[in-house]
Amino acid sequence: MSHPPPWNDGGGVPRYSGPSVGGDPGSTRAGGVGHRPPPYQPPPEAGGTGTFVPPYRSPYAGPAPDGGPGRPSSPAPAEWWQRAVARLIDAGALLIPATVLGLIAGLLWAGTDALLGASSSSVERGFWIIYSITWFLLVGAYDAVCVTVWGRTLGKQVMRIRVAAIGGSGRPGEIPIAAVLARAAVFNVLYLFVWAHFVVQVLLSLAGLVFFCLWPLWDRPHRQGIHDKIARTVVLRAD
Repeated sequence: MSHPPPWNDGGGVPRYSGPSVGGDPGSTRAGGVGHRPPPYQPPPEAGGTGTFVPPYRSPYAGPAPDGGPGRPSSPAPAEWWQRAVARLIDAGALLIPATVLGLIAGLLWAGTDALLGASSSSVERGFWIIYSITWFLLVGAYDAVCVTVWGRTLGKQVMRIRVAAIGGSGRPGEIPIAAVLARAAVFNVLYLFVWAHFVVQVLLSLAGLVFFCLWPLWDRPHRQGIHDKIARTVVLRAD
């Protein structure tokens, strides 16, 4: 017949006088109530054989950061050469129709001026002004309509790049129409000065080359031209 264990003097905690399990003084008897927690084991040193336990992560944590597991990374900005080739393709596609329409509009205007008795210099000047405006309107409309409807022009489609609004999801058609018009107008503004003096045309062409065509080479992180910065757009790779 077993007897209850003796009590300590006033501490209120039962004390066992029997042998401890495993020979560890102070641990409970076999079959006693509860067990003493195991001693602290330091983590294994570098090169050790201990099992790595990953840090705890709440199952209710937010989504993985951009580019992390389970979330696709954002499309990369288009390369400069892709944009340049796309512009050359667009220029080639527009060259004949824009030239023909510009000549027709210019000749109609010049003929009207001649019938009204304008001087030859005035007739010639009027022809080139109308020719320039026709080019600007046609090329700008082509750019704006293509970007609004498809997010890209023919050249950009061939090069697999597209225009997107900064901060948006990048899907075609989400660029505000005002931004599309501003982008097209700024980039094609040089066509309005075909009638100007040769020196003025050269200076404007150099300025356009730097600010519109070459600027994406050193602009970071979006590789924007000045027309992109004004419209708050970026050209992305679509593949």
